[in-house]
Amino acid sequence: MSIENIRQFIKEKAEQFGAEPDSEFNKSYVERTNTGQEALKDNGSYFGFPPKSG
Repeated sequence: MSIENIRQFIKEKAEQFGAEPDSEFNKSYVERTNTGQEALKDNGSYFGFPPKSG
């Protein structure tokens, strides 16, 4: 399973639990990701869906 598949799976689960993906400016979360090849190679990769503030 690729990291992209895992991110998509978690995003779908977050939406099932109430995260609102309406639009870029009306989401209830902000997706943060650093999963490029360089980050993966340097063991510095991450992704997350913290709540949108404000």
